Amino acid sequence: MSGDEIQELIALLGKNENALHAKKIVDNWVHIRWYTEWNFWNELEKIIEGEYTVLPIHKFSGDHLDVAIHRSRKRNLQYGLMFSVKKLNTHNICLYIERGDDNMYYGLTILDEHNSRIASNSPVYNEFAARLEEVSNWNREPEWIAGNWFKEPVNFEFFGEQNTLKLVNPEYRDKYTSKLWAEIKDYIKVCELESFELPVGEPAI
Repeated sequence: MSGDEIQELIALLGKNENALHAKKIVDNWVHIRWYTEWNFWNELEKIIEGEYTVLPIHKFSGDHLDVAIHRSRKRNLQYGLMFSVKKLNTHNICLYIERGDDNMYYGLTILDEHNSRIASNSPVYNEFAARLEEVSNWNREPEWIAGNWFKEPVNFEFFGEQNTLKLVNPEYRDKYTSKLWAEIKDYIKVCELESFELPVGEPAI
């Protein structure tokens, strides 16, 4: 920050009771982080539930946020929102939005009858995974078929990027979650998930 910017900031803090308000914000920043993320997930869940059923697997919770925001060690950041797009015998092709430890991302994962994501690594999906390479930012991993980062990133771990901070504003959050949902629906469409079937001759799953 330049000297001029610092002087502008000091001048702003010197007006009315701005300095007192600023101290209150600093003292409660961790709570602001918690509720900003909590409100985001709840609002996104409501949008999703208008068209799909959200699954309990890896779903965000107050406990998840407590661990992510209040702890510095042994944190599990693999949570978010998952919903089934298509059922194939005992497998569920799902779209999973995961918080992670960097910019938030989303992708396709496959659950078996025990709700294990290792089904994503099954050879029966090799051709499907290869086809999705053209429409995805990142390709197959043991628990993922493919996935993307959001075009307008949000990062709850760093909590300093513009899009993330502006989620405190309810109106901005409403518009932003709607944009994310539109992006996810476009991905589902280009992946042709709802019409996807296993190739003829593949073993039953």
